Amino acid sequence: MIKWIIMVLSLQVHAEMIVPYPLSSYSNPTQITQLTTESNLSGITYNWVADEYVTVHQDIYCRLDNQLNELYCGPLDCGDCEDITFMGLNGGFYEYAIVEEGGSQGSVFIVQSPIATHNLRLDQISTQKLTYAPTQSGDAGEGVAYDELNDVIYICIEDPNMQVLSFLRPSHSNDASYENGSLTVTET
Repeated sequence: MIKWIIMVLSLQVHAEMIVPYPLSSYSNPTQITQLTTESNLSGITYNWVADEYVTVHQDIYCRLDNQLNELYCGPLDCGDCEDITFMGLNGGFYEYAIVEEGGSQGSVFIVQSPIATHNLRLDQISTQKLTYAPTQSGDAGEGVAYDELNDVIYICIEDPNMQVLSFLRPSHSNDASYENGSLTVTET
C-alpha cells in the first residue's frame, strides 16, 4: 500500500513537471524590423572567424556584423538557395555549404569564399557541387548542417519526403553525385 501511494505521488509530481508553458505568458513583439534590405530570407549562419552573420535570400547573400547591421548584399548566382552553414577555414578561404532547392536534383555547394573579398557567388572556380538526390516537383533541400568533427553534411528535405539525408564531405574538391557513386547518401 505504501509503495502504491509513493508511486501515485511520484506520478503526480512528474505530471506537473511536464505541463507546457502557458500560452498566455507568451507575447508578440510590437515591432519587427526587416533584418536586411533584401526580402525572402531563407537561411542564416554565423562565421565565428570573421565574427559576422551571413544570410541567403534565394539568389542573394548578405553579410551582417555581430550586431546584425548590414555590411554588404550581393548575388549568389543560385536559382533558389534555401540555407547556408559556415564550415570553417581552409587556407585563405572561408568555407560555406549552401543548399539549393529546385531543379530535377538536389544540390549543395561548398563555396570557398576568399577572406579578402568574402565573395560567395556559386559561379567561382573554387565551388564544389554535390548532388545528393533526385527531387520530386522541385522539392529538395531546405536546410543544411555540417558536423566538422565527423566531416558529415546533413540536408533537410521538405515535402513530400520529410527526411534528413547525410553524406561524408568528399576529401577532394571535384564535383560529386549520388548518380555516379562518387557520393554515398544515407537517410538519417
